Amino acid sequence: MAASEFERLHGVALTRLLCGPAGRDVRVEMRPDEGWSSLVPARGPAAVIRHRPRPRHLRVVPGGLTWRFAFSSEQLTRMRGLTRRGRLRLVLVCGREGRQAQTPEIALLVPREVERLLDLSSFLEQRLIVQAHPRKELWVLRNKIKVKVPRSRFKPRTNPGT
Repeated sequence: MAASEFERLHGVALTRLLCGPAGRDVRVEMRPDEGWSSLVPARGPAAVIRHRPRPRHLRVVPGGLTWRFAFSSEQLTRMRGLTRRGRLRLVLVCGREGRQAQTPEIALLVPREVERLLDLSSFLEQRLIVQAHPRKELWVLRNKIKVKVPRSRFKPRTNPGT
């Protein structure tokens, strides 16, 4: 049985989050029909995971890719409920095509970046764009706000037992 796009892309992000220090006593909610899931640890910030399976090519940057993420008013309301004292992380999993399909780009936004990019008090739909430039950091944009996200922030953990 082949894994769906949701299982494959969210599985990468969930595995990396659960292997971290917040991996104990965690509540996970998955909504495959909406393309998102949430992770709520007993302590620390909650995380919302969204994915886009296929990129678009950036015309102005050779080899550059872009993904668009939309957050409906219902999703923003649920995200508001997940915040603890204004602390929410956002994990944007960006799928690829071809040979790189097994290694998605992942933009992990820390709470202060989420606050800067999304207005969780709003009831209007909001959109984020992730841009990946070859051999550079990722960029997450909304309107005129631009946040630089290091690729190393969400790198895979190495297993010392292998």
